[in-house]
Amino acid sequence: EYVVSANGKLYLKPSEQFTQKLVVSATEELAKKYDVYGILLKDFAYPTQDFEIETTNEQKTQLLTNLIGNINSKVKKARSKVTLGIMTDEAFIGKESFNGYTDKETWARNKLFDFIVPNINLKADSGAYEKELVKWKEFAQKNDIDFYTGNAANRIFTPVADNNYFDSAL
Repeated sequence: EYVVSANGKLYLKPSEQFTQKLVVSATEELAKKYDVYGILLKDFAYPTQDFEIETTNEQKTQLLTNLIGNINSKVKKARSKVTLGIMTDEAFIGKESFNGYTDKETWARNKLFDFIVPNINLKADSGAYEKELVKWKEFAQKNDIDFYTGNAANRIFTPVADNNYFDSAL
């Protein structure tokens, strides 16, 4: 009842109290028990627009906002020097991308995370990559958060085709 399948993967349901407590306590434990510099939340979003259809879009956004706020609070209380970041596949430029009901503007403005790692799925030697990179850098600067790129080396100079990546050296 806490796990749902979407796009061939299994996801915890953010609307469930069990899920919220599990995620908060797991990140709190990382901060308390391990000498980590930071914690990166990857795929911290709804996977599809029809995920948890019984929950409204506004409720989904608020659930995620509350959840990241609780995570941030517990992590900072456990060890104040630990940074919290999010990785996003959301794009600024080009095709409209589904943001997973996240509200990164509000999260950044309210200092609910310390750094952002945009996973820019564009060819690095294209002008589009640079434009996207600049937009994310401006976002980070405007909100006084750290900025890192999240590109796997084998993706950087490989053309993107239907989001299927391959290593041409193989």
